[in-house]
Amino acid sequence: MRNTEPRRSSWVALILGLGFLAYLPSFDGVFVFDDLQWIVDNDDLHRLWPPWAAARGTLRPLLFFTLAINHAISGLAPWSYHLVNLGIHLTTALLLFGSLRRLLRTWHSSSHRHGQGSVEQSIAGATALLWAVHPLTTQAVTYVIQRGESLASLLYVLCFYGLLRSIDSNRHRLWWGVIVLSWWGAMATKLIAVTLPVLLFAFDWLLLSGGFAHLWQRRRSLYLALGVPVLIGVVILLFMAPHLLAAQVRGDAEAFGRLDYLITQPGVILHYLRLVVWPRPLLIDHGWPVSSWALALVPLALVSSALVAILIGLIRRRAWSFVGLWFVGILAPTSSWVPLRDLLVEHRMYLPLVAPLFVLVWLGATLPARGRLWALAALVGSLALMTAARNQDYHSELSLFASAAHETSNTRRFYNLQLEFVFDEGGVLDGPLLCALETGSALRPVARRIQQADTDGALRDLEGIRTVSAANLRGLAFWLRGQRQEAASQWTQAQNLPTARVNLAIASWLGGDPGRAEQLLVNPPDPTLPEAHYNLGALWAAQGKLAEARVLLQQALALRPNWAEALNNLGAIAEANGEMAEAGQRYEDAIALEHPTSTLNRGLLHIRQRHYREALPLLDQVIRKSGGEHPRASSARSVARYFTGELYEAVEDLRKARRLGGVTAALDNNLGCLNLALGDLRQARSLFEQALAKDPQQTAANHNLGKLLVIVGQPGPAVAHLQRAADRRPDDKVLAANLREARRLASR
Repeated sequence: MRNTEPRRSSWVALILGLGFLAYLPSFDGVFVFDDLQWIVDNDDLHRLWPPWAAARGTLRPLLFFTLAINHAISGLAPWSYHLVNLGIHLTTALLLFGSLRRLLRTWHSSSHRHGQGSVEQSIAGATALLWAVHPLTTQAVTYVIQRGESLASLLYVLCFYGLLRSIDSNRHRLWWGVIVLSWWGAMATKLIAVTLPVLLFAFDWLLLSGGFAHLWQRRRSLYLALGVPVLIGVVILLFMAPHLLAAQVRGDAEAFGRLDYLITQPGVILHYLRLVVWPRPLLIDHGWPVSSWALALVPLALVSSALVAILIGLIRRRAWSFVGLWFVGILAPTSSWVPLRDLLVEHRMYLPLVAPLFVLVWLGATLPARGRLWALAALVGSLALMTAARNQDYHSELSLFASAAHETSNTRRFYNLQLEFVFDEGGVLDGPLLCALETGSALRPVARRIQQADTDGALRDLEGIRTVSAANLRGLAFWLRGQRQEAASQWTQAQNLPTARVNLAIASWLGGDPGRAEQLLVNPPDPTLPEAHYNLGALWAAQGKLAEARVLLQQALALRPNWAEALNNLGAIAEANGEMAEAGQRYEDAIALEHPTSTLNRGLLHIRQRHYREALPLLDQVIRKSGGEHPRASSARSVARYFTGELYEAVEDLRKARRLGGVTAALDNNLGCLNLALGDLRQARSLFEQALAKDPQQTAANHNLGKLLVIVGQPGPAVAHLQRAADRRPDDKVLAANLREARRLASR
């Protein structure tokens, strides 16, 4: 009878071809949710050296180095990121095929079974093919930042493939080197790989070696190379940085504890298994609730029974037990006793999915050859179509949310939306500064009175004195008393005095005559007077003549080093020119001189650069020194607090900013974003509409309101708002994708 089983090359072609077709729609995917923080807003991706720079202190340097390479290739164009993710996925599928094929061939050879090579190959190929096109893998592939899961999984599987290759290779030490390097690479990508040495050892002991003695005799060098550095590292962390070790087992959950997480996970695992068989609904945010003891009892009993069965199988050295160990061993870091913020996320099933698929294929192998091929074709085809459809959901964040609008109990699910805030542009300029006192020794007591704000005494002392120095001092005294016209009159009489001329220019500027101020300052009688250069520079900066202003402020700084106001204004000019590094340095230099405007500007610049945690202490300082009455800093701090997860505190800041500084379209929009993130859709809609009543063309409010309307099932009205926003930002691909999704939903 003719063999109907596909050949090895056919399986490779099917895995690559069908996997590519299923994921072809992913190339139109946009950056969503955590991609924004770790890719779009991660300035450290702009450099490749040092390799760990972009990781920002996380324990995933290899992941972020690969993202930095993508950034070097295509910037923030998503296509190269999706290409690499798909390449990782298909490579992992091929390694799975190769590993399963070698394992089954080795296991059957050791069992003295013959004539089943084609069936073994088909089991391996079918498992890898089903895994490659299964919709449950999409979150780890199409959601770009989840490359951590897929890349760690590739290296995880490579370790098993390397072990299988080392058995029948004369270069077994080379393959051991591949295993060790792959494991460390996986650990530098995502800590789910922490269980790999245990699983690899169990795999070897259970399926490859004949027992512990034989295993230890043949491959102890490999397992020592895997295990000893870990033990040394743990000991070092215990003594030198115990907080880092504690952080890995503490988890990041805030709303529930370790026990809550533990009793909820059996229900989560059963849901994962249901998604294997029926992968619907697939959600970006499941919002899985914490289980009560009553609801957890049945899932806990089922999962505990399965764990006991796996343990008994391992003790008795049953081959099937490793399938269960693979599933629970890879899930263990994220689905056991370390409480994580998200109780259920689909990408955690990326590699564990292999186990239930292998079981299904193994059971299907009992069908007649032709029947199982037709069944496999139907199953692969349906899964591939669902995967392609799911990949289309990643074309916009709205399509991801629209599919999950009523499927979650997460009250803060909208916090994951890419809400558009109106940012303070920053670059606050310091204004004009009166010139330093210039007087002879006879008038110094009067000058000291003015410095002490004793203007009455100073004016009494100056009665009857008609010199230009006396006129300049009288002008300063009148200015401090708020009598600006009298001050200007005195300085006009003394304008041949360089300091009085500068002060007269300031009076003209603040009196609404910047033209006269400019005439007085352009050709100062004393070019060594720093105030003349500073004030003309400040005037031109306020008028937008940035290049000319920069030259003058640099001259002022050369004449008077460490002049905080000049440093601040140079920083503001650099920021306006997009020279963020220089702006930051200028602000830092002024902050060192305890300059309050630069403290505000540095905080606002951090916000613009999306360095929210760095902004918070600076804005806190500004608000504290103002007695809590600083609307601009409060508004900016609300944005920083939102992006660091302090939503309720952000609301309080915005309410204070509105009370102190008046209600504006920008503040309405930003408060609308906060209400939307907190799930108060009615209030959010009202605030966006209020913002648009004040400024109908505001892009942010139109975009946000359009997204909200889609979420609540009103895509028709949403189209108009999204179109208005897209008209003002035609190059915004995220906005264009949301507009397309709204139109698609409206046309149904």
